[in-house]
Amino acid sequence: MARRGAASRLLDLAAPTKGACGTKDSRFKSRKTVLWCRLAPILNPGQPVLRLERLRCAASGPVAWLVNYVRTDLAPGLEQADLADRSLFGLLENDYGLKITTGRRTFTATAATGRVAEALGVPEQFPLLYLEQITYLDDGRAIEYSDVWIHSERMRVTSLLSRR
Repeated sequence: MARRGAASRLLDLAAPTKGACGTKDSRFKSRKTVLWCRLAPILNPGQPVLRLERLRCAASGPVAWLVNYVRTDLAPGLEQADLADRSLFGLLENDYGLKITTGRRTFTATAATGRVAEALGVPEQFPLLYLEQITYLDDGRAIEYSDVWIHSERMRVTSLLSRR
């Protein structure tokens, strides 16, 4: 994802504020236990996870709404971390000594609805790019699962491919 000039902001949409990308910074974090996941082999039932909801902003406004599920058995105390101006993966690697090596991303075109439309400041049915991501450690264990909705007019996604 494009990161130049972007900053992570945590946003609690249960109590939305005007100018969510401005200086006021609220957070929404909740500890959950996975009861069901469409990617059952990644996060199993009973698996403790922390759900993070984050809004990534640039000077033009909100560019991406991220919902991350991070395994808390591998990152205990993560709910205490301040991610307002810090990379989640950088924190996992630097503070927890985890080595993130691979990931799988699936992109789909979708339309904005509900909380996502509100977070990104777009009308219902506005075209978005949806990203589903699973991130793995060097030993093959999944550490994180993400749902990301990208504002189609404020962010571009570029892939660099190499043939082996």
